[in-house]
Amino acid sequence: MAPLTPSLSPSDGERVPFRAGEWDSMGSATFHGSRCASLVLGCVGGLGVSCVMTQLALMRALLGAFSGNEMVLGVVLGLWLLLMGIGAWLGRTSERLRNQLAALAVIQMLVAMLPLVQVFLLRALRNVVFIRGAEVGVTETVGAVFVLLLPYCLVAGYALTLACSILAREEGPSASVGPTSPTALAALSAGSCSASCL
Repeated sequence: MAPLTPSLSPSDGERVPFRAGEWDSMGSATFHGSRCASLVLGCVGGLGVSCVMTQLALMRALLGAFSGNEMVLGVVLGLWLLLMGIGAWLGRTSERLRNQLAALAVIQMLVAMLPLVQVFLLRALRNVVFIRGAEVGVTETVGAVFVLLLPYCLVAGYALTLACSILAREEGPSASVGPTSPTALAALSAGSCSASCL
């Protein structure tokens, strides 16, 4: 592929560089702006599906690990919101990244792999960390759930803020993710499907 070269401005004839995503007259280009936005929106939708499915899977696994103690459900939901909020707050630093799209791609891969690691560690270390057959107290439950949810929630929260930053850069502040965003819609769809299956 031929390297990108500056183009002539149709107004004054000055040579200006191509924006990310614009095609030149010879057909060479980087990702198109609208195509980039669609890709990011797809990532946000996938993130919504992943969050709901991961939350449900971990809640079921934790119920089994802690002998069906329903207190675990409240602990999971509370810590989930807290850690996701912290991750989104940390995502403010994403504006300093040189290649935000590459960072989003790496984070999406982490979001895909972390739930598998979490479930495996939960089942493998339950009787290693705690005494087999012993009732786990409130403090131990909160600590264990906090450590288990920490990686995924921080990464997922960071990813949402990063995606908003990319969209705002490509389409302006009005492109920020809101209640009708792909995340919310995908989360609603995933939750409905999971409820039907379970």
